[in-house]
Amino acid sequence: MSTYYGGEAFKANFRRGLYGVGRSRYGIGYCPSCQNLTDTEIQERFDVLRGNPGDQVRQIWLWAVYGEGGAGSVDPGWAPFWAPLAAWLDG
Repeated sequence: MSTYYGGEAFKANFRRGLYGVGRSRYGIGYCPSCQNLTDTEIQERFDVLRGNPGDQVRQIWLWAVYGEGGAGSVDPGWAPFWAPLAAWLDG
């Protein structure tokens, strides 16, 4: 759960969770409602999945309690997450 809102500790929380339960049971969590992330911070969360141990992740768990994003929205919601998510799925 700590990767949903991990802030600066995101990478450490990610590794702790992955090593704690193993890759077959681990899913990294992303949540735009849990914190305000810049585009760079969002990309960093996907970049960790390209190297070891991130390349072991097989599941991303998506969580949001508000916001659809899109044009004219105050809350960007999932909009900034879609392109990196699609790239990860294609990867």
